[in-house]
Amino acid sequence: MDIQTIYLYGLIIGGVMTLLYMLFGDVFEGISEITPGCFLNPTVILSFIAVLSGAGYIMELRGSLNSASILVLATLISLVIVSIIHFFILVPLAKSEQSTAISRVDYIGKKGEVIITIPAHGIGEVLIKSGFGSTGNIAKCVSNTGIPQGTLISVIEIDQDGVLIVEPILKK
Repeated sequence: MDIQTIYLYGLIIGGVMTLLYMLFGDVFEGISEITPGCFLNPTVILSFIAVLSGAGYIMELRGSLNSASILVLATLISLVIVSIIHFFILVPLAKSEQSTAISRVDYIGKKGEVIITIPAHGIGEVLIKSGFGSTGNIAKCVSNTGIPQGTLISVIEIDQDGVLIVEPILKK
């Protein structure tokens, strides 16, 4: 078997394995948990094999270098490309925040707007905007007075039932 065929088989196997890992990667999640941020990540290894084989195949097909030089050059190309993928894509993705949930306690001090009028001694709804989007929350007025729709409010506290206690923001 010639070296060009070996590169072609490596490219096909590396590509298929990468595709399978992308589709069924959750099954192998424990492998990448062992070494987070390490080069032993299956994505990095499979990408290295695919890029090495692809570069080697193309250079064997088109190039005039000997096989040893092509292997060294393909390895260097693969190391550079996989390092760029690892450090600029995979590591930042692994470090990114996984949850967009916000705790009720985080609402204290936030400003919002009444979207359903809060009646005196009653409950309405307010819209609180955050970096993750906007959320509607049930609320009541701290002074047990009514707050009309469209009024800007500030969250003072949260009662034991999870209802936001708000006060209107007075315009100056």
